[in-house]
Amino acid sequence: MSSTQPPPPPDDQDRPGGQPQPPAQPPNGDPYPPPPAAPTPGDPYGPPPPSPQGEGYPPPSGGYPPPPAGYPAPSPPATSGHQPYRVGDAFQYGWRKFLANLGPILLAALVYLAIMGALQLLNYGAVGDLGSTTDRTSGPGTIWSLLTAAIFGFVFVVFSAVMQAGIARGVLAITHGHRLELATMFRFENIVTVIVAGLLVGVATAIGLLLCVLPGLIVAFFSQFYVWFIVDKRLGAVDAIKASFRLVNSNIGAMVLFFLATLLAYIVGALLCGIGLLAAIPVIYIAQGYTYRRLQGEQVAA
Repeated sequence: MSSTQPPPPPDDQDRPGGQPQPPAQPPNGDPYPPPPAAPTPGDPYGPPPPSPQGEGYPPPSGGYPPPPAGYPAPSPPATSGHQPYRVGDAFQYGWRKFLANLGPILLAALVYLAIMGALQLLNYGAVGDLGSTTDRTSGPGTIWSLLTAAIFGFVFVVFSAVMQAGIARGVLAITHGHRLELATMFRFENIVTVIVAGLLVGVATAIGLLLCVLPGLIVAFFSQFYVWFIVDKRLGAVDAIKASFRLVNSNIGAMVLFFLATLLAYIVGALLCGIGLLAAIPVIYIAQGYTYRRLQGEQVAA
Protein backbone atom coordinates (compact mmCIF):
# COMPACT_ATOMS: atom_id res chain seq x y z
CA MET A 1 0.00 0.00 0.00
CA SER A 2 1.71 3.21 -1.09
CA SER A 3 1.21 6.58 0.57
CA THR A 4 -0.15 9.37 -1.49
CA GLN A 5 2.01 12.55 -1.78
CA PRO A 6 0.37 15.97 -1.62
CA PRO A 7 0.47 17.76 -4.93
CA PRO A 8 3.25 20.36 -5.31
CA PRO A 9 2.32 24.02 -5.15
CA PRO A 10 1.51 25.41 -8.51
CA ASP A 11 4.38 27.09 -10.30
CA ASP A 12 4.10 30.68 -11.46
CA GLN A 13 4.28 29.35 -14.95
CA ASP A 14 1.24 27.20 -14.26
CA ARG A 15 -0.82 30.21 -13.08
CA PRO A 16 -3.27 31.68 -15.47
CA GLY A 17 -1.42 34.07 -17.74
CA GLY A 18 2.03 32.98 -16.39
CA GLN A 19 2.43 36.16 -14.22
CA PRO A 20 4.03 36.03 -10.73
CA GLN A 21 1.81 36.86 -7.74
CA PRO A 22 2.45 40.40 -6.51
CA PRO A 23 3.55 40.91 -2.87
CA ALA A 24 0.97 41.79 -0.26
CA GLN A 25 0.27 45.52 0.04
CA PRO A 26 -0.16 47.37 3.35
CA PRO A 27 -3.60 48.75 4.10
CA ASN A 28 -2.63 52.33 3.23
CA GLY A 29 -1.30 51.31 -0.16
CA ASP A 30 2.32 52.37 0.63
CA PRO A 31 4.64 49.44 -0.18
CA TYR A 32 7.28 50.79 2.28
CA PRO A 33 6.31 51.23 5.96
CA PRO A 34 7.40 54.54 7.56
CA PRO A 35 10.69 54.41 9.45
CA PRO A 36 10.59 54.69 13.25
CA ALA A 37 10.71 58.16 14.72
CA ALA A 38 14.22 59.49 15.18
CA PRO A 39 15.33 60.05 18.79
CA THR A 40 15.35 63.59 20.08
CA PRO A 41 18.76 65.21 20.78
CA GLY A 42 18.47 64.75 24.54
CA ASP A 43 16.80 61.34 24.44
CA PRO A 44 18.87 58.53 22.80
CA TYR A 45 16.03 56.07 23.23
CA GLY A 46 13.43 57.99 21.30
CA PRO A 47 9.95 58.97 22.49
CA PRO A 48 8.12 56.64 24.86
CA PRO A 49 5.61 54.29 23.34
CA PRO A 50 2.07 55.63 23.31
CA SER A 51 -0.53 54.41 25.68
CA PRO A 52 -3.43 52.36 24.38
CA GLN A 53 -5.39 55.61 24.22
CA GLY A 54 -2.57 57.21 22.22
CA GLU A 55 -2.02 60.09 24.71
CA GLY A 56 1.18 59.13 26.50
CA TYR A 57 1.17 58.17 30.15
CA PRO A 58 -1.56 60.02 32.02
CA PRO A 59 -1.00 60.87 35.72
CA PRO A 60 -2.74 58.59 38.19
CA SER A 61 -6.28 59.62 38.95
CA GLY A 62 -6.63 61.55 42.18
CA GLY A 63 -2.96 62.62 42.29
CA TYR A 64 -0.04 60.67 43.63
CA PRO A 65 -0.67 58.47 46.68
CA PRO A 66 0.65 59.58 50.09
CA PRO A 67 3.93 58.10 51.36
CA PRO A 68 3.61 54.82 53.24
CA ALA A 69 3.17 54.80 56.99
CA GLY A 70 6.33 55.31 59.00
CA TYR A 71 7.70 58.26 57.03
CA PRO A 72 7.63 61.55 58.97
CA ALA A 73 5.45 64.30 57.63
CA PRO A 74 7.34 67.29 56.18
CA SER A 75 7.93 70.01 58.76
CA PRO A 76 6.19 73.35 58.20
CA PRO A 77 8.39 76.20 56.99
CA ALA A 78 9.98 78.35 59.68
CA THR A 79 8.51 81.74 60.33
CA SER A 80 10.50 84.30 58.41
CA GLY A 81 12.25 86.95 60.40
CA HIS A 82 11.44 89.46 57.64
CA GLN A 83 7.71 89.64 58.26
CA PRO A 84 6.43 93.16 58.93
CA TYR A 85 6.96 94.38 62.49
CA ARG A 86 3.84 95.52 64.37
CA VAL A 87 3.77 97.23 67.75
CA GLY A 88 0.61 95.34 68.68
CA ASP A 89 2.38 92.02 68.06
CA ALA A 90 5.21 93.12 70.37
CA PHE A 91 2.88 93.83 73.30
CA GLN A 92 0.80 90.72 72.68
CA TYR A 93 4.02 88.72 72.77
CA GLY A 94 5.06 90.52 75.96
CA TRP A 95 1.76 89.77 77.70
CA ARG A 96 1.77 86.12 76.63
CA LYS A 97 5.33 85.50 77.77
CA PHE A 98 4.72 87.41 81.01
CA LEU A 99 1.91 84.99 81.89
CA ALA A 100 3.98 81.97 80.81
CA ASN A 101 6.94 83.00 83.06
CA LEU A 102 5.01 84.65 85.86
CA GLY A 103 6.91 83.07 88.77
CA PRO A 104 10.54 84.00 87.98
CA ILE A 105 9.53 87.40 86.59
CA LEU A 106 7.67 88.45 89.74
CA LEU A 107 10.43 87.16 92.02
CA ALA A 108 13.06 89.10 90.08
CA ALA A 109 10.86 92.22 90.13
CA LEU A 110 10.44 91.97 93.92
CA VAL A 111 14.20 91.57 94.44
CA TYR A 112 15.02 94.57 92.27
CA LEU A 113 12.30 96.65 93.92
CA ALA A 114 13.67 95.73 97.36
CA ILE A 115 17.16 96.85 96.36
CA MET A 116 15.79 100.06 94.89
CA GLY A 117 13.80 100.72 98.07
CA ALA A 118 16.87 100.16 100.24
CA LEU A 119 18.86 102.66 98.16
CA GLN A 120 16.05 105.20 98.46
CA LEU A 121 15.98 104.78 102.24
CA LEU A 122 19.73 105.29 102.42
CA ASN A 123 19.39 108.43 100.32
CA TYR A 124 16.59 109.85 102.48
CA GLY A 125 18.45 108.86 105.63
CA ALA A 126 21.59 110.65 104.55
CA VAL A 127 19.64 113.78 103.61
CA GLY A 128 17.66 113.65 106.88
CA ASP A 129 20.80 113.31 109.00
CA LEU A 130 22.31 116.19 107.10
CA GLY A 131 19.26 118.37 107.73
CA SER A 132 19.25 117.65 111.47
CA THR A 133 22.93 118.35 112.05
CA THR A 134 23.84 121.20 109.74
CA ASP A 135 22.21 124.19 108.17
CA ARG A 136 21.89 123.33 104.46
CA THR A 137 21.92 127.04 103.63
CA SER A 138 25.48 127.31 104.89
CA GLY A 139 28.54 126.51 102.82
CA PRO A 140 29.31 123.06 104.30
CA GLY A 141 25.65 122.03 104.19
CA THR A 142 25.33 122.95 100.52
CA ILE A 143 28.52 121.12 99.60
CA TRP A 144 27.43 118.02 101.53
CA SER A 145 24.00 118.08 99.87
CA LEU A 146 25.54 118.28 96.42
CA LEU A 147 28.04 115.56 97.25
CA THR A 148 25.32 113.26 98.60
CA ALA A 149 23.14 113.85 95.55
CA ALA A 150 26.08 113.11 93.24
CA ILE A 151 26.98 109.89 95.08
CA PHE A 152 23.45 108.52 95.09
CA GLY A 153 22.88 109.68 91.52
CA PHE A 154 25.94 107.68 90.50
CA VAL A 155 24.71 104.66 92.48
CA PHE A 156 21.26 104.83 90.91
CA VAL A 157 22.67 105.09 87.38
CA VAL A 158 24.94 102.08 87.98
CA PHE A 159 22.16 100.06 89.57
CA SER A 160 19.75 100.92 86.77
CA ALA A 161 22.25 99.79 84.11
CA VAL A 162 23.00 96.55 85.96
CA MET A 163 19.29 95.85 86.49
CA GLN A 164 18.53 96.47 82.79
CA ALA A 165 21.33 94.11 81.80
CA GLY A 166 19.91 91.35 84.01
CA ILE A 167 16.40 91.84 82.67
CA ALA A 168 17.67 91.97 79.07
CA ARG A 169 19.46 88.66 79.56
CA GLY A 170 16.26 87.06 80.83
CA VAL A 171 14.16 88.49 78.00
CA LEU A 172 16.68 87.35 75.37
CA ALA A 173 16.45 83.84 76.81
CA ILE A 174 12.67 83.98 76.32
CA THR A 175 12.94 85.23 72.73
CA HIS A 176 15.39 82.41 71.93
CA GLY A 177 12.92 79.84 73.24
CA HIS A 178 14.86 78.94 76.41
CA ARG A 179 13.28 78.34 79.77
CA LEU A 180 13.48 81.43 81.95
CA GLU A 181 15.17 80.88 85.30
CA LEU A 182 15.55 83.34 88.15
CA ALA A 183 19.33 83.01 88.13
CA THR A 184 19.44 84.17 84.50
CA MET A 185 18.33 87.66 85.50
CA PHE A 186 21.04 87.91 88.16
CA ARG A 187 23.98 86.67 86.10
CA PHE A 188 25.97 89.76 85.22
CA GLU A 189 28.43 89.54 82.35
CA ASN A 190 30.34 92.41 80.77
CA ILE A 191 29.38 94.37 83.86
CA VAL A 192 32.13 96.97 83.41
CA THR A 193 30.99 97.69 79.85
CA VAL A 194 27.38 97.99 81.02
CA ILE A 195 28.33 100.44 83.78
CA VAL A 196 30.51 102.58 81.49
CA ALA A 197 27.79 102.76 78.83
CA GLY A 198 25.17 103.53 81.50
CA LEU A 199 27.24 106.40 82.86
CA LEU A 200 27.79 107.82 79.35
CA VAL A 201 24.08 107.68 78.56
CA GLY A 202 23.16 109.00 82.01
CA VAL A 203 25.48 112.00 81.77
CA ALA A 204 24.37 112.80 78.21
CA THR A 205 20.71 112.54 79.22
CA ALA A 206 21.21 114.77 82.28
CA ILE A 207 22.97 117.42 80.23
CA GLY A 208 20.23 117.24 77.62
CA LEU A 209 17.53 117.66 80.27
CA LEU A 210 19.26 120.80 81.49
CA LEU A 211 19.20 122.11 77.91
CA CYS A 212 15.43 122.66 77.70
CA VAL A 213 14.57 119.00 78.44
CA LEU A 214 14.02 117.95 74.81
CA PRO A 215 17.67 117.03 74.03
CA GLY A 216 17.71 114.73 77.06
CA LEU A 217 14.57 112.96 75.89
CA ILE A 218 16.10 112.55 72.44
CA VAL A 219 19.24 110.96 73.92
CA ALA A 220 17.17 108.56 76.04
CA PHE A 221 14.97 107.69 73.06
CA PHE A 222 17.81 106.86 70.66
CA SER A 223 19.97 105.03 73.21
CA GLN A 224 17.27 102.71 74.58
CA PHE A 225 18.83 99.55 73.07
CA TYR A 226 22.44 100.01 74.18
CA VAL A 227 22.13 97.41 76.97
CA TRP A 228 20.67 94.86 74.55
CA PHE A 229 23.62 95.24 72.18
CA ILE A 230 26.09 94.79 75.04
CA VAL A 231 24.38 91.68 76.43
CA ASP A 232 23.41 90.12 73.09
CA LYS A 233 26.19 91.17 70.69
CA ARG A 234 28.91 91.84 73.29
CA LEU A 235 29.71 95.25 71.84
CA GLY A 236 31.76 97.85 73.63
CA ALA A 237 30.15 100.79 75.43
CA VAL A 238 30.49 103.35 72.63
CA ASP A 239 29.76 100.84 69.86
CA ALA A 240 26.60 99.68 71.65
CA ILE A 241 25.32 103.25 71.96
CA LYS A 242 26.05 103.88 68.28
CA ALA A 243 24.30 100.65 67.30
CA SER A 244 21.24 101.69 69.29
CA PHE A 245 21.16 105.08 67.56
CA ARG A 246 21.39 103.40 64.14
CA LEU A 247 18.66 100.87 64.88
CA VAL A 248 16.22 103.50 66.16
CA ASN A 249 17.05 105.92 63.35
CA SER A 250 16.45 103.23 60.72
CA ASN A 251 13.02 102.43 62.19
CA ILE A 252 11.95 105.83 63.47
CA GLY A 253 8.27 105.43 62.62
CA ALA A 254 7.91 102.07 64.38
CA MET A 255 9.90 103.33 67.38
CA VAL A 256 7.69 106.39 67.83
CA LEU A 257 4.64 104.13 67.90
CA PHE A 258 6.40 101.80 70.33
CA PHE A 259 7.27 104.74 72.59
CA LEU A 260 3.63 105.91 72.64
CA ALA A 261 2.42 102.37 73.42
CA THR A 262 5.01 102.12 76.21
CA LEU A 263 3.85 105.42 77.69
CA LEU A 264 0.23 104.21 77.60
CA ALA A 265 1.18 100.95 79.33
CA TYR A 266 2.96 102.89 82.12
CA ILE A 267 -0.07 105.15 82.61
CA VAL A 268 -2.51 102.22 82.80
CA GLY A 269 -0.24 100.37 85.22
CA ALA A 270 0.13 103.43 87.46
CA LEU A 271 -3.63 104.03 87.52
CA LEU A 272 -4.20 100.56 89.00
CA CYS A 273 -2.93 101.76 92.40
CA GLY A 274 0.64 101.19 91.25
CA ILE A 275 0.23 97.41 91.47
CA GLY A 276 -0.38 97.30 87.73
CA LEU A 277 3.23 98.34 87.21
CA LEU A 278 4.28 94.85 88.37
CA ALA A 279 2.70 93.60 85.16
CA ALA A 280 3.22 96.64 82.92
CA ILE A 281 6.99 96.91 83.39
CA PRO A 282 7.78 93.23 82.58
CA VAL A 283 5.44 93.33 79.58
CA ILE A 284 7.18 96.47 78.32
CA TYR A 285 10.64 94.92 78.70
CA ILE A 286 9.60 91.74 76.88
CA ALA A 287 8.00 93.81 74.12
CA GLN A 288 11.22 95.81 73.88
CA GLY A 289 13.27 92.62 73.50
CA TYR A 290 10.87 91.43 70.82
CA THR A 291 11.22 94.79 69.05
CA TYR A 292 15.02 94.73 69.34
CA ARG A 293 15.28 91.37 67.58
CA ARG A 294 12.50 91.79 65.01
CA LEU A 295 13.79 95.16 63.79
CA GLN A 296 17.07 93.40 62.99
CA GLY A 297 15.29 90.75 60.94
CA GLU A 298 15.84 88.00 63.51
CA GLN A 299 13.39 85.23 64.32
CA VAL A 300 11.70 85.19 67.71
CA ALA A 301 10.63 81.98 69.39
CA ALA A 302 6.86 81.61 69.53
